[in-house]
Amino acid sequence: MSTLRSRSTVNKPTAPRTPSPPPSSTQQYDLSLSSSSDQVSRLPSLLDILRILVGLLLLSTTLSYFITSNSLTWGYRPPWTRPARLRAWLRGPITLTPAELSLYNGTDPSLPIYLALNSSIYDVTASPHMYGPGGMYAIFSGRDATRAFVTGCFTPEHLNHDLRGVEEMFIPVDDPDEVVATK
Repeated sequence: MSTLRSRSTVNKPTAPRTPSPPPSSTQQYDLSLSSSSDQVSRLPSLLDILRILVGLLLLSTTLSYFITSNSLTWGYRPPWTRPARLRAWLRGPITLTPAELSLYNGTDPSLPIYLALNSSIYDVTASPHMYGPGGMYAIFSGRDATRAFVTGCFTPEHLNHDLRGVEEMFIPVDDPDEVVATK
């Protein structure tokens, strides 16, 4: 047979409640902190600040991963994650003669592909389908073809670094007949 049990109540002796007297208008309350130790305990500790920063960093990386689906840094790739670019920066600018530069046109797969514009040499090895043999910009690789790059004229006589006369191609020339007609 089942019986219903209940917890026994503990009878605590209670003190009789005495009503407190209402505050008088002359009585002032001390609302200041009781000691300086209370004030210190109310300030956030270094550990609290560290917890908040780590939490925000974790939230940011999690959101970045779910939104971009492949990056924890919102697509940003800092320089130290790209060692080839860092090595090139530490090595400094490349200085080659035109004869040496012609060797780096992509025909030898063991050599990088270089392109020069206005006497500055760029490494374009990362895009051999564009700058290597058979690529649409293969005429630029292995030479300083500044004139062809600026003018867009890819004929053999424009594949050089000489920019003399190019500015005259882009200066608008007024038709003398139009100038007389407008006056």
